Amino acid sequence: MDAVCHAEGHDITHTLSFGVTTFDKDRTIEDNISSADEKLYAAKEGGRNRVIW
Repeated sequence: MDAVCHAEGHDITHTLSFGVTTFDKDRTIEDNISSADEKLYAAKEGGRNRVIW
């Protein structure tokens, strides 16, 4: 279900999706970010409004 914010006379519909990963010090920062980013896209493709860990 989408959430609605009411701001200055407008209804703004939004969703929240998150990709979460544990930082691995043995990987590069780019690889760590890429891991979280992949999970974010999986959350969006899976219907939005979810957290993928």
